[in-house]
Amino acid sequence: MRTPQAVLLLLGLSALLTACEPTPKDGDGSTDSGGVGGDGADGNDGADGNDGADGADGGPTDADEDGSPADVDCDDNDPNVNPEADEVCDGVDNDCDSLIDSDDDSTVDLRTVWVDADGDGVGLEGTELTACPGDGLVEVSGDCDDSDANVAPGADELCDGVDNDCDLLVDDDDDGVMGDVEAYADVDLDGHGDDASLRLVCALAEGWVATGGDCDDADDFVFPGAPERCDEVDADCDGDLDDPDSFGQFTYYADADLDGYGDAAVTAEACIAPAGFVETGDDCNDAEVGINPGATDVCDDSVDNNCNALVDCLDSDCAGDGSCPFACADTVLAGSTGTSIATGTTVSGTPSEFSNTCASGSSSAPDVAFYWTAPADGCYTLSTDGSSFDTTLGIYSDCAGTEVDCDDDSGVSTQSLIEGSVEGGTELLLVVDGYGSSSVGNWVLNISSTGFAACEEVSCDDGADDDGNGDVDCDDANCATAPNCYESDCTDGIDQDSDGLLDCDDDDCSADAYCFTYCAEGDLGTATGEGLDTADNAGAGDFTPTSADCGSTSTAGEDVQFAWEAPYEGCFAFTTEGSDFDTVLRLYDTCIGEELDCNDDTNEAYWSALEGVELGTGEGVILSVDGYGAFDTGTATVNIYDTTVTADATLTGTLWTATFDSALHGDTTDVVASCGDTDGYDYVLAYTAPATGTFTFDTIGSAFDTTLAVLSADTCSEELGCNDDSAGGGLSTIDVDLTAGTTYYIRLAGYDASESGALVVNVIEGATTCADVDLGGAAAGVLSTGTTVGAGNDYLPTTSCGSTSYSAPDLSFDWVAPATGCWSFDTFGSSFDTVLRVWSGCGGALVDCDDDTYSATTGSYTTSQVSGQSLRAGDDLLLIVDGYYATGGNYILNASMTLPGQTCAGAEAACNDGVDNDADSLIDCADSSCAGLDGCP
Repeated sequence: MRTPQAVLLLLGLSALLTACEPTPKDGDGSTDSGGVGGDGADGNDGADGNDGADGADGGPTDADEDGSPADVDCDDNDPNVNPEADEVCDGVDNDCDSLIDSDDDSTVDLRTVWVDADGDGVGLEGTELTACPGDGLVEVSGDCDDSDANVAPGADELCDGVDNDCDLLVDDDDDGVMGDVEAYADVDLDGHGDDASLRLVCALAEGWVATGGDCDDADDFVFPGAPERCDEVDADCDGDLDDPDSFGQFTYYADADLDGYGDAAVTAEACIAPAGFVETGDDCNDAEVGINPGATDVCDDSVDNNCNALVDCLDSDCAGDGSCPFACADTVLAGSTGTSIATGTTVSGTPSEFSNTCASGSSSAPDVAFYWTAPADGCYTLSTDGSSFDTTLGIYSDCAGTEVDCDDDSGVSTQSLIEGSVEGGTELLLVVDGYGSSSVGNWVLNISSTGFAACEEVSCDDGADDDGNGDVDCDDANCATAPNCYESDCTDGIDQDSDGLLDCDDDDCSADAYCFTYCAEGDLGTATGEGLDTADNAGAGDFTPTSADCGSTSTAGEDVQFAWEAPYEGCFAFTTEGSDFDTVLRLYDTCIGEELDCNDDTNEAYWSALEGVELGTGEGVILSVDGYGAFDTGTATVNIYDTTVTADATLTGTLWTATFDSALHGDTTDVVASCGDTDGYDYVLAYTAPATGTFTFDTIGSAFDTTLAVLSADTCSEELGCNDDSAGGGLSTIDVDLTAGTTYYIRLAGYDASESGALVVNVIEGATTCADVDLGGAAAGVLSTGTTVGAGNDYLPTTSCGSTSYSAPDLSFDWVAPATGCWSFDTFGSSFDTVLRVWSGCGGALVDCDDDTYSATTGSYTTSQVSGQSLRAGDDLLLIVDGYYATGGNYILNASMTLPGQTCAGAEAACNDGVDNDADSLIDCADSSCAGLDGCP
């Protein structure tokens, strides 16, 4: 818009022009000069003075035809410049008022601009104003330093300690920095970064390296120059899988005859089998397709067709062949005897052709067989003493596997020994086998003779010591049943064995039915109950000898005997309750036989009792009731009770409830327990242990004073433990060690016969026993060393950790964390390819597993490590050292701990030690990470 001063100026200028040109105007306001001027050609120009630009009268012109004559137009060559034009920001005086752009208040397109002192094209924040851009004013803001033309948004971030691009990030904090150091992100910390992460930085920061080329930055075993392994992974990032120099290559064997078996002398190392090579190198003739370990031996060609080093009749393939009576023998010993007459090893792949019956799982153990002929009649001892592994020794009559004898451990330690009489010329097959499938090693076979014709007395009336043991004929134990050596008829009045004792007076007749009751005053038959019989001992004589620690041995009284037979298999008790004198009760197997048991006093009345006597159906005993002293006489009373324990119900699970009253227990006492009132009525539960370990039984929740006992579930149940009030409030609890699959009796009763009410039984299963070695709370460091060779194979791999196609020996270790912290376990230093598994204790679950972790100490890629286990003191783990393949070796099991008192995430885990373990100024329960631990809310 125009200012008042501009209007006045224009009015003044108009008046001045009017005074200089007094030419009247026509009705339309144009200059009318009567047609003078102009070119007059047609009267259009100048004829009526419309523009007078070039009129002949010399008036003002309007060259740009913008309506403003040159005398008022300050630039008559520009139609956009004239007194009537709008002033705009273009560096021109558009309205001819001598004011340009921001100097003219009428400028119509003023803008918000910022001061740009350093001329970098970006204005300083906070300097905005309304004006035309130019002369240090720009329409772009954001400059954070207007004194430096190198600092502005969009500028290159340089390594100069300055925020060059004004994004509040300086140097390497800015991802766009233009440094001169190449940096690659190294996520897996193997010293090489991903090429795609390349940055130019000022200096290398943690997690960045100067070397790229890592083709898998998530795997620290993959980087340029890494050793290649046979795992179908490009470990060295050269674009090739499993290079020719890969670590862990397998040995393959040339198979020239293409029978699937290779030549051990022609090998190739590679990750996968090259053409014409196979995995096995046990072909003994690689030029003949019909000769290999899988072939069947031909028995008459003098060729080892199946490559087992056994030719023709010595090969078990020829068993049953008419020309091969002992075709299965590996060695022919003829009639040899002596120490170490044969030695060798089963480690090198000896086949398994026999399964000695006294072995355990030995069907898969290598064995070796010998054909031996006894050189003469004699007593022979055959043994494997001197062998390096757990052997068994079998004797067979032929290759068909007819076993004559077998022994496991009768020799030295785990070696075998068989002794027996053999007639001269007898042909036998001797087999040395391993006790278990992994029992292999160096074997030794010994055969010796005593020099005597037999190992026992052959004739009992020839006056010769046939077996050389110093005992002749009937004096030798082997002749105990010879007709001339014992009283064979106990009723004929003849002394058959010439020992001066006839019939029932001879010990040989002690088991004879006729003699069984001949010393007894009473025959009780098979009866049971109270007061079965009575007899007076006065004048009966002192027939039964006294035993050293039962009753008086110096002044024993007279005695009476009772014969009794068990009506069925069971457990029985015998008492003299009701007798009217101080008794001693003895139990014999016959009238004049062996004393089986004895008891003096069971209560204040001087009665006697023998309990827990297990007898079979029809088995007889003699009860002898004696007087304690020479003057102890009277009427003896005999009682016999069936005390066999039977279960009233079965306990399954962890809880059993019932109402304990006469309807439940039947007002009877089945078991006399050692705690509480023995006359209290009881109830018996059968319980089968689901695992091996310590179990807790209690009656917590019951409504009366209980007693609790645990017994073995056999004929005469043995009390394993008894408790009255250990659970408090008259309730009971007991801990007992049980074996998986074994049934036990739980005896429940009130303290006395008056107790009744709600009965509750709880079962708490403790830790099971499943480890080979108990390490206890061994401290960090080397937990165990040794070898897995010969160990069992108890834990088969169930995950992809390790090889699931091989079965290797393993060892298991029960270990309890000695301190709270972050624990790691490894097998670094072991001599074979290990697999390490961690379970949550015996019977628990698999926590973690590792096959191969590189050990920088030993440079081995085949050892294992399980790290990052957050444990609290007392946590129980099962550590299993296994092999990747079927073999074992020397192992080292190590443990280490970091972050004492903390979890592996750094949180406080020891919550009752008064220490700020994670250094966050919060101790024990004040630390939120202790919520719910060690009594923390």
